[in-house]
Amino acid sequence: MRLLPHLALAVSLLAVTAFTQTGTYSTYGSGCAGSSGNVVGCVNANLNGTWGGNGGVASFALGANSSAAPLLICAVDLYAASSSGNKTSNLWLLAADSAGAPSATVLGTTTVQWTPVGAWHRGTFAQRVFIAPNTKFFIAFDNPGRLPYMSAGPDTVEHWHSGPTWKGPYSGRWNYNVICCQQVGGAIPAIGNQGVPSISTPYSVTLGGAKATTPALLITGVSNATWGVIPLPLDLTGAGAPNCKLLASFDFTLGTATDANGNVSAQLTLPNQTSLVGFQFYQQWAVLDAAANALGIAFSNGGAGKIGT
Repeated sequence: MRLLPHLALAVSLLAVTAFTQTGTYSTYGSGCAGSSGNVVGCVNANLNGTWGGNGGVASFALGANSSAAPLLICAVDLYAASSSGNKTSNLWLLAADSAGAPSATVLGTTTVQWTPVGAWHRGTFAQRVFIAPNTKFFIAFDNPGRLPYMSAGPDTVEHWHSGPTWKGPYSGRWNYNVICCQQVGGAIPAIGNQGVPSISTPYSVTLGGAKATTPALLITGVSNATWGVIPLPLDLTGAGAPNCKLLASFDFTLGTATDANGNVSAQLTLPNQTSLVGFQFYQQWAVLDAAANALGIAFSNGGAGKIGT
């Protein structure tokens, strides 16, 4: 792919005297979460194990422990599936009693929308759940039919019931992924590079962690401080994209699409003009992702490039 020829004209007006110089590329700022990719939660178990898909009818409570720091929990992910079509079940966070078993004290409650497909399914709490440091708690849920049980991996303490009282403790290879509030959402799209900007050699701008098979736009600009009269970074919360910022002036764009893994590698060839050497530019990915936020766009962090010989 070739950048628009207008870029050569724009940078020629601002370029410094050419000399032998190695190009550079570094990242800056932060992106905002899309809807795809599973983030590693603040407390988790068996994230990379093989799902066993075991069935059952009881409700289960999986033991978990906070770290030395307090937790503010916004969601819980479980890898499982419904045994019969789409299904809604309850999910609770329960305090532990003095014996370390599930108590009747409900710390937070939500629902999980299960599908028949084995995948991560999330329950998001309407109110943030506070867990004190070094505290045991339980992730309890109505059974969707095919349990979040792994065929291998470390054991997790469990309790279960099909009546009024919990039974246990037992051990089992369960999975869970507790999402603290600063982690809510899917993975954050990340900009990267292969090679550095040069008038003699192409380089590639990469994107990872984005929604699969969706349009993506590479924004390239001559500034990361202003876009016309608009100061940058531009907070996009008011546009329906909380935690998202425009980090580069919207001067040139390149449209492409992510692959089946949510990745892009866009090779760029700069004009072989010595007047471009030393010119600084800025880039950011915008990814079409309707489930990411009300704006329907997730943004990567920024990339700052300087053109070399």
